[in-house]
Amino acid sequence: MLTKAFVTSKINDTNGFNDISQDNGEDFWRALQGPIFSRLYNVNITASNVSYGYIFNENKILGVPRLRQVRVKPNSCQFHKEFGKRNFTQGCYAEYTINQEDQNSFGNNSLNILTSNAWVYKSDELTKTNLYTGMVSKYNDGGFIQLFTRNAATTMNILRELEKNSWINRGTRAIFFDVIVYNPNINLFCHIRLLAEYLSSGMCLYYIIKFFHVYTGGAIPSASIQAVKLIQYTSVIDYLTLICELIFIVITLIQIIECTIEIINKHYYFFLNLWNLINLITIILALICIVYEVLYYYSTKSYLKELLQIEDDYPNFNDLFLLKIQSDYYLGLILAITWLKIFKYLNLNKTMLLLNKTILSCLNDIYAFTCIFLIIFLAYTLFGWILFGRYLNEWRSFSESIFTLFRMIIGDFDFYAMLDINEILGPLFLFSYIYFVYFVLLNMFLAIINETYSRIESDKTLQILKIKNFPKIFYYLIPRKKSMDYKINLKIQGYTDDDIKKIINKYDKNNDGNLDEEEQKQMKHDLDIGQIKIDDNHDDNKSGKTK
Repeated sequence: MLTKAFVTSKINDTNGFNDISQDNGEDFWRALQGPIFSRLYNVNITASNVSYGYIFNENKILGVPRLRQVRVKPNSCQFHKEFGKRNFTQGCYAEYTINQEDQNSFGNNSLNILTSNAWVYKSDELTKTNLYTGMVSKYNDGGFIQLFTRNAATTMNILRELEKNSWINRGTRAIFFDVIVYNPNINLFCHIRLLAEYLSSGMCLYYIIKFFHVYTGGAIPSASIQAVKLIQYTSVIDYLTLICELIFIVITLIQIIECTIEIINKHYYFFLNLWNLINLITIILALICIVYEVLYYYSTKSYLKELLQIEDDYPNFNDLFLLKIQSDYYLGLILAITWLKIFKYLNLNKTMLLLNKTILSCLNDIYAFTCIFLIIFLAYTLFGWILFGRYLNEWRSFSESIFTLFRMIIGDFDFYAMLDINEILGPLFLFSYIYFVYFVLLNMFLAIINETYSRIESDKTLQILKIKNFPKIFYYLIPRKKSMDYKINLKIQGYTDDDIKKIINKYDKNNDGNLDEEEQKQMKHDLDIGQIKIDDNHDDNKSGKTK
């Protein structure tokens, strides 16, 4: 809903934010003064009972929105000497880097009546933002700031003054639009950030191929919407979540105690076991997650009331959002590693044990296959980057080319766009990549797995069950024949194979080599009362009586 309100919405056939492309900022101002302004101030709503400052009547705007511009220094790039000879004096503005950022005031102060502060640089201590990575570059946390107001007419005059006095010019590299909203229906705070990045190449050298046609553009729009629950423990589900969090803390403390005892007993041998290292990593991540959650809870409790009281300024929820998001990242990593620990118990089942041994047995072959795959994959990455990088957006960088090739493996590619770039190399690149990856490498990988699986499955020395290596609590999870339960039970209780044979001979009344139900009941009774005795001469005596 918020994406529709700010990113894709259009009014009177004007372009929305997602459609901006001109490097002079003209379409940016149209989008800002059109659909975005309309959503912020409900311009198209005529009902008298609608309050200004709400988006779609449900999302309350906190404080006021903010514009932040990031610029580069003039003459930040060097001319070639041939241009210097020809008096090329128009000046140049390089690509954005933190070292090339312009922090000097600009513009004509006499013309800036409502926007005098927008032309003066504000440091990160005043903006209270963090570094942000866009689609083109990574941007510093300072910039040139302009706040909106709660009055629609005043805000429109501010935007028109900024446009008239060329707040966006050749030195502009990024414009951030930030607004915080709160939806009481779902108890979520949302940070909406719209970013327009302006390229150093202007409108001449940035090409986007879409629907087999070439378009030029000097600006790249992007949007980020983050939703966080800052007001916690207000419903039954929230309190159930609190109980789960407390259980998580208790389990973490138990794991710490167990891990500490094992380290004391085993010393450095503890770190030679892979599963011990995984447990240790899980504990460390759990502690980090707990610390983040505690900081998040107390920070929210301390600063939320103060932030909600801000009306004529931009309320910066950046630190609170960052704490919660980082905590969720660590929690997701903990869950992923915890699920991987299931592999530790694969030997409990014949099929799982077979798969586990198959993977372990073919690791060397997989390593060799991975080397071959990376050689071919990186070769095609460089080939595609050089061939399509200046024309197609998905090949614009080395990292983007890697993701594009992975998408091609699952059939996500634009053949006609490649064909339009080069009628010979485009199809040759695509078909040769499909041949080597689909028909050669993929089948090679499947052959490695299949051959190893067949070899392991036919191995007669494979131990199906390894009961002694697992705790007794997993005894009932082990698939087994009912007639063999008593033998497994005796093994778990510590009896050797010779002892088990002697016990069977003692209780086997019909001499069939197995214990029937009545014989097992008698043996179980003697086991429970502790009267079972193993007579070393039992077999001899029994054979003598038979004679």
